Amino acid sequence: MSLFEKEPKKPYLTTKPSEKSFQTSIERDFLGHELKEKLLATNLLFVPNQGYMDKSELLYFPVGTSDLHQYIIDKNIDGLRADICLEEKDYKEVALHADWLIIAEFIVKEVVAPLFVALLAEYIMKKLGNKKEETNIKSKFTLVDEKTGEHTEYKYEGPAKDYRSIMLHTISKASPKGLPIPAELKIKRKRRTKKKRS
Repeated sequence: MSLFEKEPKKPYLTTKPSEKSFQTSIERDFLGHELKEKLLATNLLFVPNQGYMDKSELLYFPVGTSDLHQYIIDKNIDGLRADICLEEKDYKEVALHADWLIIAEFIVKEVVAPLFVALLAEYIMKKLGNKKEETNIKSKFTLVDEKTGEHTEYKYEGPAKDYRSIMLHTISKASPKGLPIPAELKIKRKRRTKKKRS
């Protein structure tokens, strides 16, 4: 997507097989042994981007990633183990695009995928507030199915207001046996009011 492109094009969500996995992310050279051991216990990894402008070796996350990480930790949801796949001393955030909300890239295990998407959608809505109607989002993550060994990339580039409904519907079908989504994170359906007969 061009940095000057303002309007997203349909389909907002695309999927494709991915080569990324927990193993390949954790085994990268820039991670120390102690952090690698810690990351083995996770089921949700924040994965850094590599290369920005003329700095091909720069490892970084989009601005706001530390806030999102803290938000997930503060929720303290049983069974969800998230961590950042980068040493603390190397952690940097970069502002990428003023017109879009860019979300960090993730690798997530199937068992927590619907829960993760519900959390991410709630975070986006709270962060944007009244701006959700005019803001576009770029989000990408790899879903790891440990039973089949399949890795699928889900890439969303579209309106913030549509993220929750599109992503939760898609991921709930892809991961039907995932951890339950807490009631406060579920989509609230509008009640239909019955018309009185005259």
